[in-house]
Amino acid sequence: MKIKYILPVVAATLLGSGLAVSPVNAAVKPAEEAAESNSNYIKVYPKKMRGTWYYYDGKKLCKEVIGKKTMTHYTSGKKDAYRVVHAYVAHDAATMNKEELAHTKNWVTAENRKIQGLNWVGVHGWSDAAGAGEFINVSQIKGNKVLTSANGAGVWVSYHAYKTPKLAKKLQKKQYHQFSYLQ
Repeated sequence: MKIKYILPVVAATLLGSGLAVSPVNAAVKPAEEAAESNSNYIKVYPKKMRGTWYYYDGKKLCKEVIGKKTMTHYTSGKKDAYRVVHAYVAHDAATMNKEELAHTKNWVTAENRKIQGLNWVGVHGWSDAAGAGEFINVSQIKGNKVLTSANGAGVWVSYHAYKTPKLAKKLQKKQYHQFSYLQ
């Protein structure tokens, strides 16, 4: 059996639940064991997610372009973020050196997840040592394809994106019952 690591759990309060977590020690499997037990990692984004998606952040038109292995985010026509999905390989993000961090700064891992009855792709930065990451879902809602981005432990919606800027403008404040929102 491989050596188990002890990770202190940071005190946090889960929004809306009133549940507080106290600092405790929790045994965590080494990354190699975790990778072996999780066959949900993917090497490419699902075909139904690929394409150009639009949403509004306030008055700013944003665009998310998802390719086979890439996700590029634009705000007001300017490229903000670029991420490339890589097959998961066991690594320790907390001990990466400057060269490794620079080399992998745009790398992410992705995995299929079923959360709150919905199918999501969970995206995590290669060098992220903690955090829930981003969750992406594509749904057909009232005749429209909707790409939903969510974050946090509660998988709270960040935005809904649509296939055209016109539809994004029309539905920019729309909330759907199957998703969770921070109020």
